[in-house]
Order: sequence, then structure tokens, then C-alpha cells
Amino acid sequence: MTLNTSTPWHKASFDRFLRDKLPQLLADRVPLAGYQVEPIDRYTCRIKVILASASGDVEIEYTVPQPDGEGVFVIEGKRRVVIPIASQEELDLADIRCIGEQLYDFIEERLGKAPPDLSWDISLAKAWVPLDTWVKEFMELTSYDLDQTNWLATRTHLRRLYVPNRKKAFTPGDFGRTCPFETPEGPNIGRILTIAMGAEIRDGKLVVVDERPEAALGLGASMVPFLEHDEPNRVLMGINMMRQWMVPPDPEPALVQTGSEPDAPDFWCGRNLLTAFISLGVDTFEDGIVISESCAKRLNYPHPVEPGDKLSNRHGTKGVVSRILPDDQMPHLADGTPVELVFSFIGLHTRMNLGQLREAVMGRIAQVEGKPVVVPPFQAPSEAEIRECLKKAGLPEDGMEILILNGKELQRPSTVGWVYWGRLYHTARDKIHASPSGPPQRQDELEYYALRDVGAFENLAEHFNTRAAERPDADTLVARVASGPVKQAGPPTPKFSDLVRRLAVAGIRAELQGEKLRFRFSKPQGATLKFARPIPHPWLLDQEVREVGVFEELPEYGALVEVNAKMERMLTTQAPECLTQKTIVHLEACVRKFFDALLSPAHLRFSAQVLFSGRTVIAPGADLRIDQVGLAEEIAWKLFGPMVLRELGDEVEVRARSQRAAQVLDKIMERSWVIVYRAPALTPTTFVAFRPVRRPEHVIRLHSLVCRMMNADFDGGQIAV
Repeated sequence: MTLNTSTPWHKASFDRFLRDKLPQLLADRVPLAGYQVEPIDRYTCRIKVILASASGDVEIEYTVPQPDGEGVFVIEGKRRVVIPIASQEELDLADIRCIGEQLYDFIEERLGKAPPDLSWDISLAKAWVPLDTWVKEFMELTSYDLDQTNWLATRTHLRRLYVPNRKKAFTPGDFGRTCPFETPEGPNIGRILTIAMGAEIRDGKLVVVDERPEAALGLGASMVPFLEHDEPNRVLMGINMMRQWMVPPDPEPALVQTGSEPDAPDFWCGRNLLTAFISLGVDTFEDGIVISESCAKRLNYPHPVEPGDKLSNRHGTKGVVSRILPDDQMPHLADGTPVELVFSFIGLHTRMNLGQLREAVMGRIAQVEGKPVVVPPFQAPSEAEIRECLKKAGLPEDGMEILILNGKELQRPSTVGWVYWGRLYHTARDKIHASPSGPPQRQDELEYYALRDVGAFENLAEHFNTRAAERPDADTLVARVASGPVKQAGPPTPKFSDLVRRLAVAGIRAELQGEKLRFRFSKPQGATLKFARPIPHPWLLDQEVREVGVFEELPEYGALVEVNAKMERMLTTQAPECLTQKTIVHLEACVRKFFDALLSPAHLRFSAQVLFSGRTVIAPGADLRIDQVGLAEEIAWKLFGPMVLRELGDEVEVRARSQRAAQVLDKIMERSWVIVYRAPALTPTTFVAFRPVRRPEHVIRLHSLVCRMMNADFDGGQIAV
């Protein structure tokens, strides 16, 4: 298949706007006497506009960005792109608005019709037609930083298409025009699409130019071997993760290719790893991956691989490194070759991405033959053909063989072969966060109900009050913990105090009397803003509001002050009734906006930012008791450091993390409990208490038996402490 990665529609649309549509628009709105465009460099051009005036022609120059041939802008040193937008979800009928059409609409809305007798000068012309300012505003609002993670990420970003307000994930008009697999996994699924290899945007339409089946795939999907043997959701995941692979310093082409790969050395971001699909106990539980030390060296970019780092292959299999073993502790082939990566076979039939098994087998054939095997999309060899190739290569015809582990043969044969894996930019060292003082972990309404339903009221008080970052004394919490035990803070919580304050500004007094909450009208306390005239209360239809408390932190309050001052001036000067009535309507609208901003539904929900918290990636802990959690070294010191200082009394020694301080830390942790939280809070076991054990790594280790109760797995998800 001929690889078509060009995206000329961006540049064509911009040029059409710049040389045809913009001068036509200017001629319709202002007395245009001359128009010229000339390039300054690859990413910048100059627009010269001449306006006719009775006092003489006025010439204005604008410097604006322009895209290169692929549609990339360079603005303030950043590479940016504008995504085309479809007018409707039926793409065979939709109009496609690229950069030029979008920019035209943006300027058309802002450019007014100039009176014919207007006397033009330079300052007026630049104020009436600020083209450079409008282009800058447009780019700030609609352009995106170009994804430059790797070659595939960049090229795919340039081929994206946005279908707003789409209700169907896929329509008949999509066939041949957009890739059926490439789309985000979040709320934009089916709305952000990738233009198929056999389609192009021409004259505002998305047209099919190549009707071969493989041309209906996107750039990423066309590079997945044995794609037809993978479940579609896994293909989607595999493609999305390929765009997240980090670029190695020495590219290594895949042993199994599709023939659609570009002749670009920086395209290859993975490694051919000898992969065994077997179970190695807890370390390969729920997507855990075991790799060898030699494999870790091959993945040593841009820094050493470690437990918690995420790996994936082209078939949507993903997981975190749970353990790095010496080569002699890994399973071996009969000839003594050590396996480089182990992934549990249990994860295959549940996901139905069996293409990776065929890739493993074909990878062994390619390795024996000493050259890559090409498997085009939808043209994979049959089982009989694969068996024949294995036989010719001197390999077992079923592609399976008995591995040797610790000098003993495994009981059953296993599928083992070379699979192309990539290392994602989701690394444990970048994900870890822990601090006793902030930025803290957030707890919201779901977390509140989960704790309430199990009767954990002391934990509720601690999370939403004592350790809340919103408390006035939050900055002193670390010092108080270091000096001695901290008592539970009494009511009210910071969230409730803020609610009371906001209600008071609106003239409503909330009082907590025992277990009852009472409300009554009350004049705002402190400084107030008196209205020029009574205004209907936005919340209570039979009431009027005459004043509100000062609340300068809201921008709506500033607007309210200005309109109220204007109203006072009109009443003082006895302005005409028509103007007064218009200002009254404006004032009432400002009061409604102020009240809406003052108290929104979010202010009525439980929430708090919890101090003394941390989070990072989770990995299986094979040597833990079921009631233990392995805490990353950094998290352990951050959360328990103030208590170590309390017992040791030497801040310098604690900061240096001396051996004596480490011993004290371990003793404190041995008698302590920590609460581990796994989002989302949908079950009572979202929060589970464990005995912490310090581990010299960047991950949190969990016992495999608690995964189900906490809805946890080891595919890169994080957990909070």
C-alpha cells in the first residue's frame, strides 16, 4: 500500500482565504483600493492593504503567521495546528471547514461595514481592520499545540477531523473517509476522528480517492499487523498508545511489519522483545509485566526503566513493569535464550486481541530468516500457511514450545516469540506525588458518601475538616504534627463556613444549632453595596434585595458595582425614563449573574483538598501480606517525615534521611495505618486501610487479593494514600 501522509488541505484552505476570500470581504466592508500578500519566511507573511480616502490613499501592513505545506504554524516558537470541523455527522454530505473557512467566519463577524464618507487615516484603519490582532485571537482560541511525541503522533494530529455535537459513533458516510478505529477513548469518542489514508479534503468536502479496503484505515491502524485478529476496542487502544511511545536514540524496525510504514528512521519507537505469554504468579497478575535486566537496558531511554513504567504493544495490550529480573531468573528457550518480557496468557482471551500471538509466531520466523515479515492489513496468512512457514524455519509447527524456568521445564508448552513493544511516556517517576502540605489530593461528594455509608465519621471529619487545605490554619498543620498529636478539628468545616459566608452576602443567615440547620433573612454584615433602587430577589420571587455584602473576589461583583453606580447617576440627574428603564433591566441582570456566581451547585457539594496525601502508579506486591501496602520511598518520607522529626528531634538528620532516621521511620510505619483510595468512589471498599511498608521505588505495591475489592489493576492506573 502506498503511504499517503501528506495533508495539503490546511495550506490550500489558508491560501484560498488569504488570496481570494479575505480581499473579497475587505472590498465588501471597506473602500479597498489595493491588496497584496508576500511571504516573509516559511511561517510568516505580510499583508498590504490600501484603503481609498478623500484625503489620499492609506496603506497598512500586517504581519501574520502562515502554515507550511503540511498545515503547521509556528507561533512564538510553538508548533500549532487548526483542526478541520465537519458541519454535520454524515461526512459524505458534510461541509468541511479548514483553517481558511474558520478564520474567514471569525473575521467576518468582527469586521463592520464602514460608512462611505469616513475619512481614513492609519490609526483609524488599524482600529477598524486589526487583521493581525484578529488572527492572533483566532489562533489562541482554535489552534492546538502540535503533538510531537513521535512521528506517528505528529502525522495523526495533522489528519484529525472534529465532528461537534455528534450522537453516533460511526455512520455510513464515515466508510472510506475516516478510520473506524482511531478516536479518543474519553468523552470525544466518535467526535474527533482521523482521516483515512484513502481520503482527502478537497474544496470543502471529504472525498474518497482510494477505494481499496486497506485505504479505509487511518495512519496508525494501517501499521498494526494481524489487525483483523484483534477486537476493535483493543485496536483503538493500541493505536492511541503507539502515539504515546517515547522515541529511542537508536530506532529498531519491527520484525513483523505491514508494508505501510514510512521510510523515516524516527518512526520506529519500539523494541522487538522475546515475549512469553505465561503466568509468573502475582507479578503478572492483572496486566503486570515482568521484564529481564537485558530488556530493561534496551528500554533505557530517556532514563532507566523501573517498576511502574508503562509498556504497550500494537494490539492494545498494556501494563506496568512489576518486576525486573536477572536474565538467569527469566524463562528460557530450549537453546538457552532468555525470554525478555512475560505477559500473562489470562489477559489474551478476555481481551480477544489474538493478533499478538500471530505476531509472536511470525516474529520468530522473521528472526530465523534474518529479515522482516510483511503482513498487510486484511491479508494475513492463514493458519496453514503459518504452520508451513514454521516448518521451513525449523520451528515447532504450532508455534509453541516448553520453556525452562530455574532449570526445570514448565508443564505445558507456551506461545513465545518476538513482539514489538513500546515504552510510553507514562513513567512512575513522573506520576509520583506526595506532600504533607500540598498540592493535596481532592476528595469530593462520591468520596464523602463512600465514607459515610461505612460509618467512617472520624475519617470524614479528618478529611473534610482537620486536614482540609482550605482551613485558615492549614499552613501550620505540618508543624503541629511535628510537635505532637493533633486533635480533631470541631465544626464547622471550611466548606460549610464558605457556604455561610456566601449566603450572608446575599442577606441570608445560616446557623447550625445542635444537629439542626436554620435559615433566616438578615442584613449583610460588614461592608455592603447598597443598590440605587430595590431589585427583585433572584432566588425568592416575593422578596426584594436592597443591598449585598462586598465580595470582590468575583468578577461579577465588579460589573455589578459599575452598573449600580450608573443607575445612581441616572436617578440623580433625572435621566430620561427610557434610559433609566434600560439600566434597571441591566442592573437586574447583573444582580442575577452575581447571585448565580455567588452560590452555584458546586458550593453545595461536599469537597476538600486533603493534606498529608500522595499518589502514584500501582504495581503488584508479591511479598506483601494482604493487610500491607508497599509505599514508595518518597511518599513514606513525605507523609511520615514530621512524625519522625517529632521522635528524633533533629531536623537536619531527618532531611538527610540518615540511617537512624530511616529506622525511626520504619518503626512509626510499623505501628501506623494508612488509608488507600482508588477512584472512582463507587463501592464501600474504595477506601481500605493498610499497614504501610517502605519500598525503595516510585510505585505503591498492592496485594493481588485486594484488587477486586478496590477495582484495581496494573495497567498504569494510580492510587492515592
